[in-house]
Amino acid sequence: LIILSIIICVAALKYMRFSKKLLVPYWTVIVFYSFLSILGSYFYLNRSSFIGPPPIYSEFSVLPLVGILTGSFFITFCHSALLYYIPALSNFLLRSSTWLVPACIFMLLLHTYNLPTATRSWEFPPKNQIQTSLTEFSIYPENSEFKGRVATFTGMKLPPSISHPELQEYNYSLLKKYGDDFRHSGLWFNGIPTLSEYNPVISVWNYALNKKYFFATGDLSYRNILVKRRINFDQLRLLGVSRIVTDTELTSLGQPIVTLKRDGQRIYLYRLENSNISGILFNTRKELESFFLTNSVLKDSAASPKITRVGSGLRIEFKNIGERYLLLPLEFSRCIHSKSQNKVEIFRAQEFLIGVKFENNLSLDLDFRYGIFTNSYCKIQDYLDFRKFNKIN
Repeated sequence: LIILSIIICVAALKYMRFSKKLLVPYWTVIVFYSFLSILGSYFYLNRSSFIGPPPIYSEFSVLPLVGILTGSFFITFCHSALLYYIPALSNFLLRSSTWLVPACIFMLLLHTYNLPTATRSWEFPPKNQIQTSLTEFSIYPENSEFKGRVATFTGMKLPPSISHPELQEYNYSLLKKYGDDFRHSGLWFNGIPTLSEYNPVISVWNYALNKKYFFATGDLSYRNILVKRRINFDQLRLLGVSRIVTDTELTSLGQPIVTLKRDGQRIYLYRLENSNISGILFNTRKELESFFLTNSVLKDSAASPKITRVGSGLRIEFKNIGERYLLLPLEFSRCIHSKSQNKVEIFRAQEFLIGVKFENNLSLDLDFRYGIFTNSYCKIQDYLDFRKFNKIN
Protein backbone atom coordinates (compact mmCIF):
# COMPACT_ATOMS: atom_id res chain seq x y z
CA LEU A 1 0.00 0.00 0.00
CA ILE A 2 2.87 2.36 0.80
CA ILE A 3 4.53 1.73 -2.60
CA LEU A 4 1.19 2.08 -4.40
CA SER A 5 0.52 5.34 -2.57
CA ILE A 6 3.86 6.83 -3.65
CA ILE A 7 3.37 5.81 -7.30
CA ILE A 8 -0.13 7.29 -7.45
CA CYS A 9 0.97 10.56 -5.81
CA VAL A 10 3.83 10.99 -8.30
CA ALA A 11 1.55 10.16 -11.24
CA ALA A 12 -1.12 12.59 -10.06
CA LEU A 13 1.39 15.44 -9.68
CA LYS A 14 2.90 14.75 -13.11
CA TYR A 15 -0.32 14.48 -15.09
CA MET A 16 -2.35 17.15 -13.30
CA ARG A 17 -1.69 19.44 -16.30
CA PHE A 18 -4.10 17.43 -18.44
CA SER A 19 -7.11 19.33 -17.19
CA LYS A 20 -7.61 22.11 -14.65
CA LYS A 21 -11.09 20.72 -14.00
CA LEU A 22 -9.53 17.64 -12.42
CA LEU A 23 -7.47 19.46 -9.80
CA VAL A 24 -9.88 18.61 -6.98
CA PRO A 25 -9.96 14.81 -7.51
CA TYR A 26 -6.19 14.74 -8.09
CA TRP A 27 -5.44 16.66 -4.90
CA THR A 28 -7.93 14.50 -2.97
CA VAL A 29 -6.06 11.39 -4.07
CA ILE A 30 -2.67 12.97 -3.25
CA VAL A 31 -3.74 14.00 0.27
CA PHE A 32 -5.34 10.63 1.03
CA TYR A 33 -2.43 8.54 -0.18
CA SER A 34 0.12 10.77 1.52
CA PHE A 35 -1.74 10.30 4.80
CA LEU A 36 -1.97 6.54 4.16
CA SER A 37 1.77 6.30 3.47
CA ILE A 38 2.75 8.22 6.61
CA LEU A 39 0.34 6.30 8.86
CA GLY A 40 1.29 2.95 7.33
CA SER A 41 5.01 3.63 7.67
CA TYR A 42 4.64 4.72 11.30
CA PHE A 43 2.55 1.69 12.22
CA TYR A 44 4.92 -0.73 10.45
CA LEU A 45 8.02 0.68 12.14
CA ASN A 46 6.33 0.66 15.57
CA ARG A 47 4.23 -2.48 15.22
CA SER A 48 5.49 -4.12 18.40
CA SER A 49 5.52 -1.09 20.69
CA PHE A 50 2.47 0.88 19.54
CA ILE A 51 -0.15 0.76 22.31
CA GLY A 52 -2.77 3.23 21.10
CA PRO A 53 -6.26 2.33 19.88
CA PRO A 54 -5.95 -0.62 17.47
CA PRO A 55 -6.19 -0.04 13.72
CA ILE A 56 -9.20 -1.77 12.23
CA TYR A 57 -8.50 -4.68 9.89
CA SER A 58 -7.34 -3.21 6.58
CA GLU A 59 -9.19 -5.82 4.55
CA PHE A 60 -12.48 -4.83 6.20
CA SER A 61 -12.25 -1.04 6.16
CA VAL A 62 -9.10 0.49 4.64
CA LEU A 63 -8.80 -1.68 1.53
CA PRO A 64 -12.36 -0.98 0.26
CA LEU A 65 -11.65 2.76 0.60
CA VAL A 66 -8.29 2.31 -1.15
CA GLY A 67 -10.03 0.41 -3.94
CA ILE A 68 -12.66 3.12 -4.43
CA LEU A 69 -10.14 5.98 -4.52
CA THR A 70 -7.67 4.03 -6.66
CA GLY A 71 -10.40 3.15 -9.13
CA SER A 72 -11.61 6.76 -9.20
CA PHE A 73 -8.06 7.96 -9.78
CA PHE A 74 -7.35 5.60 -12.66
CA ILE A 75 -10.70 6.31 -14.32
CA THR A 76 -10.08 10.06 -14.02
CA PHE A 77 -6.49 9.65 -15.16
CA CYS A 78 -7.36 7.52 -18.23
CA HIS A 79 -10.23 9.82 -19.15
CA SER A 80 -8.10 12.96 -18.98
CA ALA A 81 -5.18 11.30 -20.80
CA LEU A 82 -7.37 10.13 -23.67
CA LEU A 83 -8.98 13.54 -24.05
CA TYR A 84 -5.55 15.19 -23.96
CA TYR A 85 -4.04 12.99 -26.66
CA ILE A 86 -7.20 12.29 -28.72
CA PRO A 87 -9.59 15.26 -28.53
CA ALA A 88 -12.00 13.56 -30.92
CA LEU A 89 -12.94 11.11 -28.16
CA SER A 90 -14.52 13.89 -26.13
CA ASN A 91 -17.82 14.03 -28.01
CA PHE A 92 -18.05 10.24 -28.23
CA LEU A 93 -17.56 9.76 -24.50
CA LEU A 94 -20.10 12.45 -23.66
CA ARG A 95 -22.70 10.95 -26.04
CA SER A 96 -22.07 7.36 -24.98
CA SER A 97 -21.73 7.78 -21.23
CA THR A 98 -25.36 6.80 -20.55
CA TRP A 99 -24.86 3.27 -21.87
CA LEU A 100 -21.07 2.83 -21.85
CA VAL A 101 -20.63 2.86 -18.05
CA PRO A 102 -23.45 0.32 -17.34
CA ALA A 103 -22.10 -1.86 -20.16
CA CYS A 104 -18.60 -1.87 -18.65
CA ILE A 105 -19.99 -2.75 -15.21
CA PHE A 106 -22.06 -5.58 -16.71
CA MET A 107 -19.04 -7.01 -18.56
CA LEU A 108 -16.96 -6.87 -15.38
CA LEU A 109 -19.63 -8.70 -13.37
CA LEU A 110 -19.99 -11.27 -16.15
CA HIS A 111 -16.22 -11.85 -16.08
CA THR A 112 -16.15 -12.34 -12.30
CA TYR A 113 -19.14 -14.73 -12.53
CA ASN A 114 -17.21 -16.98 -14.92
CA LEU A 115 -14.07 -17.09 -12.77
CA PRO A 116 -13.36 -20.53 -11.25
CA THR A 117 -14.54 -20.86 -7.65
CA ALA A 118 -11.86 -21.02 -4.98
CA THR A 119 -11.24 -24.52 -3.66
CA ARG A 120 -9.61 -25.58 -0.41
CA SER A 121 -6.94 -28.25 -0.20
CA TRP A 122 -8.25 -29.27 3.25
CA GLU A 123 -11.53 -30.46 4.67
CA PHE A 124 -13.77 -27.76 6.11
CA PRO A 125 -14.91 -27.81 8.78
CA PRO A 126 -12.13 -30.07 10.04
CA LYS A 127 -12.86 -33.37 11.78
CA ASN A 128 -10.30 -34.91 14.08
CA GLN A 129 -10.05 -36.29 17.62
CA ILE A 130 -9.14 -32.90 19.11
CA GLN A 131 -12.17 -31.18 17.57
CA THR A 132 -14.40 -34.05 18.70
CA SER A 133 -13.05 -33.83 22.25
CA LEU A 134 -13.70 -30.07 22.36
CA THR A 135 -17.30 -30.25 21.09
CA GLU A 136 -18.63 -29.94 24.66
CA PHE A 137 -17.05 -26.46 24.92
CA SER A 138 -19.11 -25.02 22.06
CA ILE A 139 -21.41 -22.14 22.96
CA TYR A 140 -23.77 -23.12 20.14
CA PRO A 141 -26.73 -23.24 20.37
CA GLU A 142 -28.47 -20.60 22.51
CA ASN A 143 -28.30 -20.98 26.30
CA SER A 144 -25.20 -23.17 26.15
CA GLU A 145 -23.15 -23.17 29.34
CA PHE A 146 -19.66 -21.68 29.28
CA LYS A 147 -17.22 -24.47 30.20
CA GLY A 148 -13.93 -22.70 29.71
CA ARG A 149 -11.60 -21.57 26.95
CA VAL A 150 -9.11 -23.30 24.70
CA ALA A 151 -5.63 -21.77 24.29
CA THR A 152 -3.56 -22.68 21.23
CA PHE A 153 0.24 -22.56 21.43
CA THR A 154 1.79 -23.77 18.19
CA GLY A 155 5.14 -22.98 16.62
CA MET A 156 6.80 -23.58 19.98
CA LYS A 157 9.84 -25.17 18.31
CA LEU A 158 10.31 -22.43 15.72
CA PRO A 159 13.48 -20.32 16.10
CA PRO A 160 13.33 -17.25 18.38
CA SER A 161 12.39 -13.73 17.28
CA ILE A 162 9.58 -14.55 14.85
CA SER A 163 6.57 -12.45 13.92
CA HIS A 164 3.05 -13.29 12.75
CA PRO A 165 3.91 -14.11 9.08
CA GLU A 166 6.33 -16.86 10.18
CA LEU A 167 3.81 -18.29 12.66
CA GLN A 168 1.03 -18.09 10.10
CA GLU A 169 3.15 -19.95 7.54
CA TYR A 170 3.76 -22.68 10.11
CA ASN A 171 0.04 -22.87 10.94
CA TYR A 172 -0.74 -23.27 7.24
CA SER A 173 1.57 -26.28 7.22
CA LEU A 174 -0.54 -27.73 10.04
CA LEU A 175 -3.62 -27.01 7.99
CA LYS A 176 -2.24 -29.07 5.12
CA LYS A 177 -1.19 -31.96 7.37
CA TYR A 178 -4.15 -32.19 9.72
CA GLY A 179 -6.84 -30.26 7.85
CA ASP A 180 -6.93 -27.95 10.87
CA ASP A 181 -4.88 -25.06 12.23
CA PHE A 182 -6.66 -25.47 15.60
CA ARG A 183 -7.80 -21.86 15.44
CA HIS A 184 -10.30 -20.24 13.07
CA SER A 185 -10.72 -23.21 10.71
CA GLY A 186 -12.17 -25.38 13.45
CA LEU A 187 -12.42 -23.85 16.91
CA TRP A 188 -14.03 -20.56 15.91
CA PHE A 189 -16.21 -22.22 13.28
CA ASN A 190 -17.61 -24.59 15.90
CA GLY A 191 -18.19 -21.82 18.45
CA ILE A 192 -15.47 -22.94 20.86
CA PRO A 193 -14.24 -20.01 23.03
CA THR A 194 -10.52 -19.28 22.68
CA LEU A 195 -8.03 -16.68 23.83
CA SER A 196 -8.10 -13.75 21.40
CA GLU A 197 -5.16 -13.78 19.01
CA TYR A 198 -6.24 -11.34 16.38
CA ASN A 199 -9.30 -9.17 15.98
CA PRO A 200 -9.90 -5.45 15.39
CA VAL A 201 -11.07 -4.72 18.95
CA ILE A 202 -8.13 -6.05 20.99
CA SER A 203 -7.74 -3.47 23.71
CA VAL A 204 -4.54 -1.89 24.97
CA TRP A 205 -5.11 -3.77 28.26
CA ASN A 206 -5.33 -7.06 26.37
CA TYR A 207 -2.14 -6.32 24.44
CA ALA A 208 -0.26 -5.35 27.61
CA LEU A 209 -1.41 -8.48 29.49
CA ASN A 210 -0.35 -10.77 26.65
CA LYS A 211 2.97 -8.99 26.28
CA LYS A 212 3.65 -9.46 29.99
CA TYR A 213 2.70 -13.15 30.26
CA PHE A 214 2.49 -14.80 26.82
CA PHE A 215 4.94 -13.11 24.41
CA ALA A 216 8.23 -15.01 24.01
CA THR A 217 11.41 -12.95 24.24
CA GLY A 218 12.29 -11.51 20.83
CA ASP A 219 8.97 -12.30 19.13
CA LEU A 220 7.17 -9.41 17.43
CA SER A 221 3.40 -8.95 17.64
CA TYR A 222 1.31 -6.44 15.74
CA ARG A 223 -1.05 -4.22 17.69
CA ASN A 224 -4.07 -6.43 16.97
CA ILE A 225 -2.32 -9.63 15.86
CA LEU A 226 -0.69 -11.41 18.79
CA VAL A 227 2.10 -14.01 18.67
CA LYS A 228 1.84 -16.18 21.79
CA ARG A 229 4.62 -18.71 22.41
CA ARG A 230 5.11 -18.49 26.17
CA ILE A 231 2.83 -20.53 28.44
CA ASN A 232 1.95 -19.16 31.88
CA PHE A 233 -0.30 -21.71 33.60
CA ASP A 234 -1.39 -19.43 36.45
CA GLN A 235 -2.58 -16.68 34.11
CA LEU A 236 -4.27 -19.19 31.81
CA ARG A 237 -6.22 -20.56 34.78
CA LEU A 238 -7.22 -17.07 35.85
CA LEU A 239 -8.52 -16.39 32.31
CA GLY A 240 -10.67 -19.52 32.34
CA VAL A 241 -8.53 -21.69 30.07
CA SER A 242 -9.17 -25.37 30.74
CA ARG A 243 -7.73 -26.93 27.56
CA ILE A 244 -4.42 -26.31 25.76
CA VAL A 245 -3.61 -27.30 22.18
CA THR A 246 0.11 -27.30 21.47
CA ASP A 247 2.86 -28.92 19.43
CA THR A 248 5.19 -29.37 22.40
CA GLU A 249 4.97 -31.77 25.35
CA LEU A 250 3.83 -30.28 28.67
CA THR A 251 4.98 -32.90 31.15
CA SER A 252 3.76 -30.91 34.15
CA LEU A 253 0.16 -31.45 32.97
CA GLY A 254 0.48 -35.22 32.83
CA GLN A 255 -0.74 -37.32 29.93
CA PRO A 256 -2.46 -35.51 27.03
CA ILE A 257 -6.14 -36.16 26.39
CA VAL A 258 -5.52 -36.58 22.66
CA THR A 259 -2.35 -36.89 20.54
CA LEU A 260 -2.46 -36.44 16.77
CA LYS A 261 0.51 -37.65 14.73
CA ARG A 262 1.30 -36.94 11.07
CA ASP A 263 4.65 -37.21 9.29
CA GLY A 264 6.59 -37.41 12.55
CA GLN A 265 4.90 -34.32 14.00
CA ARG A 266 2.60 -34.35 17.04
CA ILE A 267 -0.22 -32.08 18.21
CA TYR A 268 -1.35 -32.49 21.82
CA LEU A 269 -4.54 -31.59 23.68
CA TYR A 270 -4.00 -31.14 27.44
CA ARG A 271 -6.40 -30.59 30.33
CA LEU A 272 -5.66 -27.63 32.62
CA GLU A 273 -7.21 -28.37 36.00
CA ASN A 274 -8.74 -25.93 38.52
CA SER A 275 -9.32 -23.03 36.16
CA ASN A 276 -11.49 -20.00 36.82
CA ILE A 277 -14.25 -21.19 34.50
CA SER A 278 -17.33 -19.54 35.99
CA GLY A 279 -15.92 -17.02 38.46
CA ILE A 280 -14.33 -16.98 41.92
CA LEU A 281 -16.34 -15.76 44.91
CA PHE A 282 -15.04 -13.50 47.71
CA ASN A 283 -16.51 -11.94 50.81
CA THR A 284 -14.76 -8.57 50.46
CA ARG A 285 -13.29 -6.49 47.64
CA LYS A 286 -9.93 -6.47 49.39
CA GLU A 287 -9.80 -10.26 49.21
CA LEU A 288 -10.62 -10.10 45.48
CA GLU A 289 -7.93 -7.54 44.66
CA SER A 290 -5.22 -9.33 46.66
CA PHE A 291 -6.13 -12.79 45.39
CA PHE A 292 -3.49 -14.86 43.62
CA LEU A 293 -4.84 -17.98 41.98
CA THR A 294 -3.75 -21.30 43.51
CA ASN A 295 -5.07 -24.78 42.89
CA SER A 296 -6.18 -25.24 46.50
CA VAL A 297 -8.46 -22.18 46.46
CA LEU A 298 -10.46 -23.42 43.49
CA LYS A 299 -10.60 -26.98 44.72
CA ASP A 300 -12.19 -25.87 48.00
CA SER A 301 -14.96 -23.81 46.37
CA ALA A 302 -18.16 -25.76 46.97
CA ALA A 303 -20.46 -23.67 44.78
CA SER A 304 -19.81 -21.50 41.79
CA PRO A 305 -21.87 -19.30 39.47
CA LYS A 306 -23.19 -20.44 36.11
CA ILE A 307 -22.34 -18.63 32.87
CA THR A 308 -24.53 -19.18 29.80
CA ARG A 309 -24.69 -17.61 26.36
CA VAL A 310 -27.78 -15.46 25.78
CA GLY A 311 -27.97 -13.83 22.36
CA SER A 312 -24.70 -12.05 21.68
CA GLY A 313 -23.88 -11.79 25.40
CA LEU A 314 -23.50 -13.84 28.57
CA ARG A 315 -25.71 -14.39 31.59
CA ILE A 316 -24.17 -14.96 35.03
CA GLU A 317 -26.41 -16.58 37.67
CA PHE A 318 -25.78 -17.49 41.30
CA LYS A 319 -28.00 -18.10 44.33
CA ASN A 320 -26.71 -16.22 47.33
CA ILE A 321 -27.61 -14.50 50.59
CA GLY A 322 -25.85 -11.28 51.56
CA GLU A 323 -23.15 -9.24 49.87
CA ARG A 324 -20.50 -11.03 47.78
CA TYR A 325 -17.82 -10.23 45.21
CA LEU A 326 -17.17 -12.19 42.03
CA LEU A 327 -14.07 -12.33 39.81
CA LEU A 328 -15.09 -13.36 36.28
CA PRO A 329 -12.74 -14.80 33.62
CA LEU A 330 -13.77 -11.99 31.28
CA GLU A 331 -11.99 -8.81 30.20
CA PHE A 332 -13.35 -5.58 31.64
CA SER A 333 -14.18 -2.77 29.23
CA ARG A 334 -16.16 0.47 29.26
CA CYS A 335 -17.95 -1.07 26.27
CA ILE A 336 -19.57 -3.70 28.51
CA HIS A 337 -23.32 -3.17 28.87
CA SER A 338 -24.80 -4.76 32.01
CA LYS A 339 -28.40 -5.49 32.94
CA SER A 340 -29.67 -6.90 36.23
CA GLN A 341 -32.86 -6.92 38.28
CA ASN A 342 -30.96 -6.51 41.54
CA LYS A 343 -28.41 -3.90 42.50
CA VAL A 344 -25.10 -4.83 40.88
CA GLU A 345 -21.80 -2.99 40.41
CA ILE A 346 -19.22 -4.10 37.85
CA PHE A 347 -15.65 -2.79 38.00
CA ARG A 348 -12.13 -3.42 36.73
CA ALA A 349 -10.50 -6.05 38.92
CA GLN A 350 -6.85 -7.14 38.99
CA GLU A 351 -6.14 -4.70 36.14
CA PHE A 352 -7.80 -6.77 33.42
CA LEU A 353 -10.81 -8.79 34.56
CA ILE A 354 -14.42 -8.04 35.46
CA GLY A 355 -15.25 -7.75 39.14
CA VAL A 356 -18.88 -7.87 40.29
CA LYS A 357 -20.33 -6.65 43.58
CA PHE A 358 -23.83 -8.02 44.27
CA GLU A 359 -26.31 -8.70 47.04
CA ASN A 360 -28.39 -11.83 47.41
CA ASN A 361 -29.25 -13.72 44.21
CA LEU A 362 -27.34 -12.74 41.07
CA SER A 363 -28.77 -12.69 37.55
CA LEU A 364 -26.56 -10.47 35.41
CA ASP A 365 -26.55 -10.04 31.63
CA LEU A 366 -23.34 -8.74 30.03
CA ASP A 367 -22.98 -7.64 26.42
CA PHE A 368 -20.20 -5.93 24.47
CA ARG A 369 -21.72 -2.93 22.70
CA TYR A 370 -20.20 0.00 20.88
CA GLY A 371 -20.67 1.78 17.57
CA ILE A 372 -21.02 5.17 15.93
CA PHE A 373 -24.24 6.03 17.76
CA THR A 374 -24.03 3.64 20.73
CA ASN A 375 -21.35 3.95 23.39
CA SER A 376 -18.99 5.34 20.77
CA TYR A 377 -16.43 6.74 23.24
CA CYS A 378 -15.89 3.53 25.25
CA LYS A 379 -12.75 2.28 23.45
CA ILE A 380 -11.07 5.66 23.95
CA GLN A 381 -12.05 5.50 27.64
CA ASP A 382 -10.35 2.11 27.93
CA TYR A 383 -7.20 3.61 26.45
CA LEU A 384 -7.32 6.61 28.80
CA ASP A 385 -7.84 4.26 31.77
CA PHE A 386 -4.71 2.40 30.72
CA ARG A 387 -2.65 5.59 30.51
CA LYS A 388 -3.92 6.69 33.93
CA PHE A 389 -3.12 3.28 35.44
CA ASN A 390 0.44 3.38 34.07
CA LYS A 391 1.05 6.84 35.51
CA ILE A 392 -0.12 5.74 38.96
CA ASN A 393 1.94 2.53 38.90
